[in-house]
Amino acid sequence: MQKRIWLGLVFLAAVFQGAFAQDTNFSSDKELSYAIGVLLAKSIQDSGITVEYKSFSEGLKNALDGKAKITEETAFELVQTAMESVMSKQKEENLKKSSQFLTENGKKKGILTTRSGLQYEVIDKGAGAHPKKDSIVVVHYVGSLIDGTVFDSSREREEPATIPLEQVIPGWAEGMQLMRVGGRAKFFIPPQLAYGEATSVEEIPPNSVLVFDVELLEIEGE
Repeated sequence: MQKRIWLGLVFLAAVFQGAFAQDTNFSSDKELSYAIGVLLAKSIQDSGITVEYKSFSEGLKNALDGKAKITEETAFELVQTAMESVMSKQKEENLKKSSQFLTENGKKKGILTTRSGLQYEVIDKGAGAHPKKDSIVVVHYVGSLIDGTVFDSSREREEPATIPLEQVIPGWAEGMQLMRVGGRAKFFIPPQLAYGEATSVEEIPPNSVLVFDVELLEIEGE
């Protein structure tokens, strides 16, 4: 399984995530082969690795003919090393972008910065109680990256979210305790208070600043 994790699992994931959700009905092996090529190309592009087409084509043909010049183990190690290099570079670049963003954002009027590094903007103060660190809150929120890409939104689902503050990222929990019921705020959460470089959320790159527009509707039990 591990030997084929880069291409095999990406290919299978594409299938199960709906790449073939529609009734395609391939009329020939040629169409199916083309479709597989499209999926492989997409997985390569998403990986961030640069492919030299002539060598790639040669490797593909040789492997399909049973005449590969290197073993699967060697191929896997080469690809794994390349992907680790790409990921390391991405982490460094994202951390630099995040730092630059927070530096500039912190200078803007209305942006407050806590001792931990959390930045927030009060949009509506509200008049109710403050949540505590172990509170369960009912909120509407929109989570996005600094480029505006939305990765989660209760408003899109048209249903408020009920969230225990003990189960969220540190920056979110801290920001919520600064709010009052009925209030609305925007959080700018630095990577070290979010997912850092070990994010397991596909839509969130490593070392990302997370931006949350949050409205506190109520605190359960109060």
